Amino acid sequence: MSVANEVCQAIWPWVEEQGFRPWEGRSAFMRKRQDGFHALLISVSPYPEEWWVEVQVGIRLDLVEESAFQFTQGLQDFHPYSLTAHVPLHVLSGSAYKRFICPPNDWATLRQEVEPALHEHAWPFFEKYSQLLALENAYNSDPRSACFLHANRFYRCFRGMVLAKATHQRQMATLGQIYADELNRHGAPEQLQVQFQQFGALLIQTSFN
Repeated sequence: MSVANEVCQAIWPWVEEQGFRPWEGRSAFMRKRQDGFHALLISVSPYPEEWWVEVQVGIRLDLVEESAFQFTQGLQDFHPYSLTAHVPLHVLSGSAYKRFICPPNDWATLRQEVEPALHEHAWPFFEKYSQLLALENAYNSDPRSACFLHANRFYRCFRGMVLAKATHQRQMATLGQIYADELNRHGAPEQLQVQFQQFGALLIQTSFN
């Protein structure tokens, strides 16, 4: 068994009560929802003297991913698992330290490090950003600045447009032009910029009921 799998096995009892189950084939946990799923993603760097454990949280909203993913040049096999929001736990906590550190196989220390962060930051994150309006505001309130919910500036534009359309919170043509300008300013491939224009035109004609 890999060290990452050992760590996940140790963490499972702490997250099971929140409805999470092991994500088969991954060092991760998933909590299925009617509109998508929540994810806890675990990565481990094992060193002889200590283990570095990183935790990331993710939210998938099927409405957003099924609309946007086909235009983002993502691998089609990954489509069912793409995430609308994907954030390292240390970003939510404001910590300068990106990882939790514990001695090898010291599950008590690992729990002491990780479990409070889940309660203080991960569970509130899931509760807040599972709401369309909260996601839309985080994506689109300042479309010219980076969005902490999605590190890829290019693909953020597609998801932001879907969220705006689904919530009726923005003037679509104005937002679309801002994002088109941002794609150009940040050097997006020409093909992706063309796809975004096509996507925006299609989205304006789409109705989410």
